[in-house]
Amino acid sequence: MKKYVVNKLDTAHFNTLITLLDYETQISDYLKIIKFPSLSDKKLLIDTALCSGINKYRFITTTLNNDGSINIDSYKYIDVDSHLLKIANEIIKKEPNSLNNSVLTVSQIDYINNK
Repeated sequence: MKKYVVNKLDTAHFNTLITLLDYETQISDYLKIIKFPSLSDKKLLIDTALCSGINKYRFITTTLNNDGSINIDSYKYIDVDSHLLKIANEIIKKEPNSLNNSVLTVSQIDYINNK
């Protein structure tokens, strides 16, 4: 099973969306091990829904360090607009078994499937 997927975004605020897929890995561990040495853009949006649920801690914004690692010293939780939310939900729906193998409640799974 994949641990995360990376998708390009075409928005004014973010260039890349990382969707975490493995709910058994702690978010802080993800942020320490993921590296993108070939990414030229540094505006990251990280979707943690499958790890943390659908709440105010779902989306994290941060940047990359010069070595391609995620800057864990400078990140913040944010709310996203409806367009980005729709994109994030579509990505999750495309991943096999991601919804059933997550911390999401039945009502949160229904929300993602119907949005």
